[in-house]
Amino acid sequence: IARYGAEYRTILPLAKAVIVVSQVMKMDIEGICGPLKNLHVLPYGVDIEKFKPRTNASKQSIQLISVGRLTGKKAPQLVIRSFAIVKNEITDAELILIGGGELQKECADLIQQLHLQDSVKLLGVKTPAEIASYLAASKIFVQHSLRTASGDSEGTPNTILEASATGLPIVSTKHAGIREAVVNGQTGYLVEEGDYELMAQKIIDLLSDSQLVENMGAAARKHMEQHYEMSFRIQALRNILNAAQHAN
Repeated sequence: IARYGAEYRTILPLAKAVIVVSQVMKMDIEGICGPLKNLHVLPYGVDIEKFKPRTNASKQSIQLISVGRLTGKKAPQLVIRSFAIVKNEITDAELILIGGGELQKECADLIQQLHLQDSVKLLGVKTPAEIASYLAASKIFVQHSLRTASGDSEGTPNTILEASATGLPIVSTKHAGIREAVVNGQTGYLVEEGDYELMAQKIIDLLSDSQLVENMGAAARKHMEQHYEMSFRIQALRNILNAAQHAN
């Protein structure tokens, strides 16, 4: 925003339509350009047929999973630090980290430093089909997104939509479109950015209550079906394009 703000102010009012993926992004844009009649909020959709609720066998899992680039705005180090606290309380818990990025070595070093090498697995980049399989075998999805010092932030993380469609409760942060994708207290828990200790406590609360995990997971799936299902989002995009085509 700092780098391109002037260009935004010039270009965006001229567009037939401007699409952003979260209410927070809308507020950021309007903070630069003022109110825009051509501005639309349209989050991504998720294919709910590819990401389905877990099997009965996986419900006994104590596996946490985080999927995404190992980069600053996803703060994987804070996920690891949260897990270290969880591990002290629930000794058989495990954490799977899927994704590659510039923080991979830093994460590997932190895992060694915290003596978590037997319970945290850095799996690198996986295919969508492999990710779906790992999600189905997990119990809770964890992501500690935050705004970096440079101002970089998320839109609406697709992995959170996929995990929710799989029926996993989400433990994440009050960040960008996550605040819309996750209904705090109903489909998961959201904490303030940087508060990895409270994140750990929310994970412990879930792991200590299997019924709560099931209830939140079912609510997460329903939230995706009602608000993020792919064909619904495609139709919404089609409507925007059609309206823009006929706008004066």
